[in-house]
Amino acid sequence: AFWMFIPFSMIGAAEILVNPCLYYFAYTAAPPRVRSLVQAFNLLCLGCISNAFTAVATEATFPDDLDTGHLEHYYVLNVVCTLLGVLLYFWLTRCGSSGEDFKNDVEEELDVTERRPTATSAQLQEAASRTGECSAI
Repeated sequence: AFWMFIPFSMIGAAEILVNPCLYYFAYTAAPPRVRSLVQAFNLLCLGCISNAFTAVATEATFPDDLDTGHLEHYYVLNVVCTLLGVLLYFWLTRCGSSGEDFKNDVEEELDVTERRPTATSAQLQEAASRTGECSAI
């Protein structure tokens, strides 16, 4: 079954390319106060929903006898659910905002972090020497 290497490699590459985009989208779409909660929910969904869907779809459409059963019903159900998910994604992202609010949030966040005063290493060494602590920075 070495030929299974090809589809599993494609799935692995797809997950490597898609998951960071999902993390970024979930992070930027969430208000700053609930970003950690949204990230936790995102990880929960990535880990649980596919397994739950597979369990239900297998139980509902997978035949007991592969010789006489209709295995194609299982694959048709997967294709239909995938197409519905893609259409739902495009509808939700296109019917929402134009992305300007995300851009404003990111710019505001960058402004806040750039204006925060930071100490230089010389200032840190000076402060450490005044307090009598070790100045190995």
